[in-house]
Amino acid sequence: MSRRQGSRDRGRNKGPQRATILYEFWESPAWRSLSPAAVKVWCELRTRYKRFNNDRLQLPLSYASKGLGLGRSTVARALAELEEKGFIEKLKQGEFFGHQAALYRLTSEPVVDQNDRLIQGATNDWKSWRPNQTKNSAPVPDKNP
Repeated sequence: MSRRQGSRDRGRNKGPQRATILYEFWESPAWRSLSPAAVKVWCELRTRYKRFNNDRLQLPLSYASKGLGLGRSTVARALAELEEKGFIEKLKQGEFFGHQAALYRLTSEPVVDQNDRLIQGATNDWKSWRPNQTKNSAPVPDKNP
């Protein structure tokens, strides 16, 4: 006889937790332009995503710097880079005196409530990011004229 799934078991997987990445994500210009530190920070944020907490992801600089082996300023730059390229969105600024880390959301995942109702769909802002071409940079010529 099968056990009925109760409200306590909702959202729990029987196997190990996985973080899947689509090829479209890996092959995007935004992902390929990320610094190694930004990739590490994104992976750390992604492991904190648990389906119902996408609007409440936190990554304190002190924790990230110790856990990832990066300096606090490197983590801060990586978070800014991820935000600029559209992988994350900062929802609330952190407070130094209140010891509150900033709140983020992954733009590649939807925001849902505890009852699995959609609050906001995945915006995938990283899809529209393109490298800036400065005025002084010449376009790269095609190898085959």
